[in-house]
Amino acid sequence: MNTFDPNKDVLNYVTELIPSLAGRLDLTLTECSELQSLLEAAYIRESVFQPILVQDRSKHAFLSATPESRALVDFLLDRLLLSLDIEGEEYLRVAFDHFRAGGHVVIMSNHTGPVDATVVWRALRDLGESDDIPKTCVAGQRVWDSVFLRMYALYVDLVRVHSKKYLDEATRKGEFDKLEVMNTQNFAALRKILSHRSFYFVFPEGTGDNLSGKLKEGVPSSMAIPMILGGKEHKYKDVLVIPSYLKGPETIVPPSDKKRKYGEDDFYEFFNSLTKGRVVCRFGPPLAGSDLGSTQEDGMYRVMCGIADLADTEHERGPYAHRRRKK
Repeated sequence: MNTFDPNKDVLNYVTELIPSLAGRLDLTLTECSELQSLLEAAYIRESVFQPILVQDRSKHAFLSATPESRALVDFLLDRLLLSLDIEGEEYLRVAFDHFRAGGHVVIMSNHTGPVDATVVWRALRDLGESDDIPKTCVAGQRVWDSVFLRMYALYVDLVRVHSKKYLDEATRKGEFDKLEVMNTQNFAALRKILSHRSFYFVFPEGTGDNLSGKLKEGVPSSMAIPMILGGKEHKYKDVLVIPSYLKGPETIVPPSDKKRKYGEDDFYEFFNSLTKGRVVCRFGPPLAGSDLGSTQEDGMYRVMCGIADLADTEHERGPYAHRRRKK
């Protein structure tokens, strides 16, 4: 049964921020009125402003973006993005051809902030050569715990999955008998969810530091997605992983520097701090199954090296700087 309880306070809170946003984004009175209308239209679609309310937090979900949420985020992006540059189009075309020939494609990128998937989706749409290809972002539970993360995430089609840290937390709270059992359920759910054909976008947690700009280690379990797509007996078969490097999304939606208690929405201030900026989406040479090694740790390392190749400086590459790589 749907237990959604409309929360007008959320909509009122966001609407009250429009005058402040107007000054920073140079909105006219007409645009302010349009923004309010878009917010109200998105509010009617409960999933933008409310979490998916389920009794069992172990469930997984697939949610399609709504026209209302895309119109709202498009309006904001049009005014936030001074430029959105795409580099490495030739690698994207290889990926498009591979997918259309029946293969699987996963784009894996550094994780700079809450609008990563949104700007990559926007870049591909602006490129205008992949309109016939479904695109899906895979995200963890935190997306569903924040009004503004949901607002941006629902610009794209979204698969919600539980990362290992949420499974660990659930186990500590006694919600599941054994972590091993939950991991099995998680894997089975992923298989089912990934059974429809799509481009999958993955932004492994821990791969970027918003303050230092360095790439970091990433979460090896992210490799479960290309592994499942390739089939249990033939790891990564017919799967191309496209490394991607994002630069700038964290400037248009700055990260929060406030520590909040679990359950509080630490992205409320984001709407009130949106600023104009330039974003680069840089795509690199595809990594085929044979390039990814035999373990999740090895695969993650090789993907991160591919992402690091796209960075501009040794500082940005962090532990994946060329001189420090394993042979």
